Amino acid sequence: VGPIRSDDGGVTWNSEASSPSLAGYAFYQIAVDPADRDHCVAATSSGLYERVSAGGGVYQWLQRRSGTHTSVVVTSTAGVTQWFAAQWGQQVYTSMDGTTWTAIGTGFPTGISRIALGVQPDNPNVLYAALANATTGALQSVERLDGGTGAWHGISGIPALCPGGQADY
Repeated sequence: VGPIRSDDGGVTWNSEASSPSLAGYAFYQIAVDPADRDHCVAATSSGLYERVSAGGGVYQWLQRRSGTHTSVVVTSTAGVTQWFAAQWGQQVYTSMDGTTWTAIGTGFPTGISRIALGVQPDNPNVLYAALANATTGALQSVERLDGGTGAWHGISGIPALCPGGQADY
C-alpha cells in the first residue's frame, strides 16, 4: 500500500504519496530525525526515500537513491544531524540533510549482501556495519569506521551470530 502514518497510536492510518510509488515494496528500516519527527529517511527494497513536506501539512516520500537499501540510522549532536544508509551488496553512504548522499570509508568488503548499520544516537564518530555473505547468507564480518573517514576495520572476536545463514534477514 506504500507508506502510511498514524498520529493516534495506530487507531487510524493515513496514506502518504511516494515518488516513484512504494506500493508493493518492503521497508527495511526508517530513521527519524531527532530534531524533527516529520523528517524521516527510509531504507526500502525500491531505494532510499526521504519524507518531505508537500505543503499544507501534507508529506510525501521522494526517492533519493535507487537500489535496495537495507539499513538507515541517524545521529544528532550539537545541533548537527547526520544520516548513514547501506545499499544491499554495495557500500555505506552518509548525508547531512537526507537528500544528498556520498559513499564513506575505504576498503569496504566485497562479496556481501545485506548490511545492517549501528551508531550511537548522539555520536556519529563510530559507525558499525554487520555484513552478510552473499553466497551463504551467514555473517561475514562486522566492520567499524571511525570518524566517518579512512578505512573500514574488521572487528575480531565476534560471537557466533546468525546461525544457519540468517545474517541476510
